[in-house]
Amino acid sequence: MFTFALNNKPVTLAADGEMPLLWALRDVLGLKGTKYGCGVGRCGICTVLVDGAPQHACMLPLSQAAGKSVLSVEGLAEKYPALVQAWIAAQVPQCGYCQGGQLMAAAALLAKRNNPTDAEIDAALSGVLCRCGTYPRIRRAIKLVAQGVATPGMALAPALPPAPDAGIALNDFIRVHADDSVTVVINHSEMGQGALSSLAVLAAEELEVDLNRIRTEFAPADNKYKNPLWGQQFTGGSSSVRGEWQPLRQHAAAAREVLIAAALQRWGARRDACRAGHGRVVHTPSGKELRYSALAADAAQLRPPGRLKLKEPGEFRLIGQPIPRLDIPDMVAGRTLYGIDVARPGMSVATVVRCPVFGGRV
Repeated sequence: MFTFALNNKPVTLAADGEMPLLWALRDVLGLKGTKYGCGVGRCGICTVLVDGAPQHACMLPLSQAAGKSVLSVEGLAEKYPALVQAWIAAQVPQCGYCQGGQLMAAAALLAKRNNPTDAEIDAALSGVLCRCGTYPRIRRAIKLVAQGVATPGMALAPALPPAPDAGIALNDFIRVHADDSVTVVINHSEMGQGALSSLAVLAAEELEVDLNRIRTEFAPADNKYKNPLWGQQFTGGSSSVRGEWQPLRQHAAAAREVLIAAALQRWGARRDACRAGHGRVVHTPSGKELRYSALAADAAQLRPPGRLKLKEPGEFRLIGQPIPRLDIPDMVAGRTLYGIDVARPGMSVATVVRCPVFGGRV
């Protein structure tokens, strides 16, 4: 039995003392924010703080964590809020996979040096491999903390709570929930290029919903979610926004129009007397309004008009604005799940068998 403090809470594990702390965090305790990297203590991606000192969790036996205080990325916002705020303000992550290790290394540095030089930042952070090359933004974020620029106004954005229901589907890409949130199905992979945020903006623009009411969900494997430029479910070639510029906006506009049509039926009003805005349909002459959640069930029974009018550029509220990426708060909180984080009962994992000697043959 081994007991230690994890993110300021006591944890007791009945496990082999030689088990790496990384395995205990991820596979026993289910905290996926600390990532697997090289497995041999070289890349630094699995860095955690043990009694305030950075340690590679893949190389630290569980027995050596006993009686100590361990901080993982999931506990960072509570202990180092300014650092998390600065990471979001500087929009540091790209794919985000390495950011748990980067944040822990930055926290250890700032605990020792409240105003580190560029050379000190580089020395402390270059030990954590970032294949996206986010080091300039990391340096900028650390300087924000040192200068006291990171304020509560940059606080970690709370994720929307889990949807209260399955939602009412208005089409294959748009679902409306009882809490007035909207799920947008994203049919492209997010690899740090911003596709998730960009496509959510396209949908929110035409649907007339505020971005803070948008949830995103990746599409299942299905031909209806294929890349319109490539004819198959594929992400690459800078095709996400180019490919979905018309189709996804049309899906969102279609959802908007059936919601308005449902309101027209309730009120017996004309189309030119009603408009959509901020997740509601408004009857302009009277000021009456109905929330999308109140209209969704009726709207799902209606067909959109044959010709959809998309917004003109001069009407855009969101498209073209400098909007922070929607997925970064989850990345810096250790909430983002990557493929390697997914486990299913009975799941098999394929690995490449590597030859143990140079020049060997199958």
